[in-house]
Amino acid sequence: MGQIVARDTFIDALNDKQLAMKVREREPGNLDAAFQVAVRLDAYSHAGEHKETEEKAKGQRVRSTDVPEDKWGRMAATQSEMKLQIDQQKQQIENLVKQLQEKTTKEANSGASYKQKYVVKCHHCHEEGHIRPNCPKFTDAEKIRKDNNKEVVRSARKAGRRAFRARKIDKSFFVEIKIGIGSHKCLVDSGSEVTLLSYKIGKLMTLRPTDKVLYAANGSKIKMSGEVDVIIQIAGMEIETFFYVSEQIEETIIGIDWLSKHNCILDFRKELMLLHGESIPLSRRETNDCCRVTAAEKVIIPAHAEFDIKGLLVYQRSPRATVEWITEATGTLSPELHVANALVTNKKCHVPIRAINVGAKDIEVAKGTGKN
Repeated sequence: MGQIVARDTFIDALNDKQLAMKVREREPGNLDAAFQVAVRLDAYSHAGEHKETEEKAKGQRVRSTDVPEDKWGRMAATQSEMKLQIDQQKQQIENLVKQLQEKTTKEANSGASYKQKYVVKCHHCHEEGHIRPNCPKFTDAEKIRKDNNKEVVRSARKAGRRAFRARKIDKSFFVEIKIGIGSHKCLVDSGSEVTLLSYKIGKLMTLRPTDKVLYAANGSKIKMSGEVDVIIQIAGMEIETFFYVSEQIEETIIGIDWLSKHNCILDFRKELMLLHGESIPLSRRETNDCCRVTAAEKVIIPAHAEFDIKGLLVYQRSPRATVEWITEATGTLSPELHVANALVTNKKCHVPIRAINVGAKDIEVAKGTGKN
């Protein structure tokens, strides 16, 4: 490679373009061959010029008194100059090769040092040289379990991303109560300081205003709608119960205030609640941990316009920790109304939701219209 670079550099450095072109036509393999071809062609050129000068002199009656230039002296000077250029180019090539070798050696040493510092270690047998999935010390039972887990994940991926939605049998307990003629599953939550009535039921009643301020376990403020006294039926007993009502709570929750007032005993092992000497069965059910975002007020979205709807976070129960959700529209009011997804956190009760009306008519969004 160095000889080819030196050859091309030498040919480009020739002052005579015609000579350089003739040297290239000969396709010399290296620098020495190119030098020999250039010297030979230059000699042929000067010999031809000398012959033409003599022929012209023979045709003249009066010869010139000028002394002919020493052609061989000029050739020697040219050769010396070319040799000097070749020596300089060789020195430059040697310097470049030396720098390249030093850089390669330095990178190789750096890579070896990194490999010495980084050691692969198995988290199963704690030996070096392999990783946990490739550990040879897995028992047959563990290998079967690992293959089964892979198959479950593979099947879930084939079924789509929705297969990973967090649905589970809830660890919380519910008791059945009656309000009026309707039966409802009520969450028994000893971690809640107050008893809350589902907003779906409470909004049908006459609520008294309240100045009570409630905070969830994660510190987020819960917006209160009012308070009400309701007679509930549980295991054939009628009990007057004081409820708070919040737009943000969908579940009816029996809190520690109600449990303490009626001296309730909870037996989670037997899944029973002892109330006034009566054993009332508790149940668990399938649920998910998603929240909903509903329209906090009635709005009208103009035709061919974008609009930010004031959304209200609604929980099935009081949130325990600060988490984030991505909203997803589960239904449409109109084919012309498109609702964007949004990232929300339960630290704030109100969130803006962007909606676009692509139709030619205004669209009304009623208060309470929801989005999961």
